[in-house]
Amino acid sequence: MSVWESEYLSTGLFDDDKDDQFYFPGIGDELDNIDVPSAPEEGCPPPEQWADVEASFDATKFTIDQAKQDQWNLAKNEITHLRSRFSELCKKEEENVVLWDIFDFYVGSKSKFGSLMKNELGIDDELYFKFMHTACLQAAMNQSPTQLFFEKSPVSTDLVMMKEEYVKMWRDMSVKGKMDAGSYFGEGRREPHLWEKAERCLNEMLHSLSITNRRGTIAIALDDDKVWVAMTNLFDTFGVKYTTHTKDNRKGIVIHTAISTGAQVPINGTVERVRDSAVSCFTRMIQFLFHRNGGGEDDHPNLLNVLIGSDRGYMLVALVFSFLIHCGCRVIGTTKRVVQGWPFTFNQKVKKDDKRKMIDENGAPTLYVKKIKKDHQTLFATAFRNGSGKVNTTISSIHRNHHWEGVAYSPSDAEFYHSSAPNVRSTMVQRAMARVEKLGLPIDPDCEELVKNLRENEIKVVTMLQGKI
Repeated sequence: MSVWESEYLSTGLFDDDKDDQFYFPGIGDELDNIDVPSAPEEGCPPPEQWADVEASFDATKFTIDQAKQDQWNLAKNEITHLRSRFSELCKKEEENVVLWDIFDFYVGSKSKFGSLMKNELGIDDELYFKFMHTACLQAAMNQSPTQLFFEKSPVSTDLVMMKEEYVKMWRDMSVKGKMDAGSYFGEGRREPHLWEKAERCLNEMLHSLSITNRRGTIAIALDDDKVWVAMTNLFDTFGVKYTTHTKDNRKGIVIHTAISTGAQVPINGTVERVRDSAVSCFTRMIQFLFHRNGGGEDDHPNLLNVLIGSDRGYMLVALVFSFLIHCGCRVIGTTKRVVQGWPFTFNQKVKKDDKRKMIDENGAPTLYVKKIKKDHQTLFATAFRNGSGKVNTTISSIHRNHHWEGVAYSPSDAEFYHSSAPNVRSTMVQRAMARVEKLGLPIDPDCEELVKNLRENEIKVVTMLQGKI
């Protein structure tokens, strides 16, 4: 496994397509699981501008379980900041701050969000707690209300609301601020809807705790959550875009999210509006988080010491080149196969004038690397063929050499590898070769010298240039 191939997860919030059915199926899906050629995007470099990375004998780094340690160190820094910042805001001893304090700060009955919901819906503390308890339980179980309130549900004894009461709360929120029949005001002249107030309130609290006074690198994962909603043509969306989720073939809305990659703490979220795109939503989130000096959208925020990662559905070419890289942000993530922007493709019909490098899925494990300079940063694009018919494409601006990450089978194996004994690596090589011989795996004649050096622990790591040593 290569550390170029990083994956960032965030929790997902989905709703069922059935009327009044809110469904939470869990960890984030991609916008589109099917790769198709797309049109060139503004500001994107053509494939021929990407240069091959020259082969090297001494610039390769190999580590075991280093990514886990890096993520854990990052998570500890994030947790330390949260406790310190909470202590400042709420005047509580830092060593006494626990997870419940953070949760209560965000959505407790006396929090800004809790006060907003109670005032807008005219409910008391008891009903608010019951609703939040049920909503969190539903999210944890990844179930619709019908499943959640089923008499044989495994959590039926933990429910504190009736189904009708719970669904009514969602309905009350969905029509709050609806205009009377015959009345009409343009979207820009209407009072902010409850979802807008809640979004702003939560984002301000998230920023005050997770971003304000934060030192060092801030690592953020971008994702989106699809909310399946069934509605009639007469339903007022209050400016929210009602769209089709391609992969799921469902209709609903989209909530774009940003979380910390270490402790996976929510940092920001925005609902996709009628005239929004994924790029405009992600840009708006980053502007909200780091743009505090005015100047409008043309005055880009300072994103130095900010690292943003995403999977291939959200590592959008226009977002990377026209905004993130331009603002000094570092990026890492997997990529989709688009006509212009990224230099590699595979398993795809292309036109004769397509300049991208076509990677054959069949062949020995091979790493292809290209690079391009943009706004004083060097961006690397890689395509890794695993030797089993699979190809993965990624980009990164945080690596300066070939870095491979090995994953140990168990903590004891990792400890064994990092042991100070001088013969550890040699022992591991001998174990691997013994397994090869036991299985009777044939050794290619062209690799005999390589295998000999490996057995003698004199192997020199090399990189490959477009499939050739």
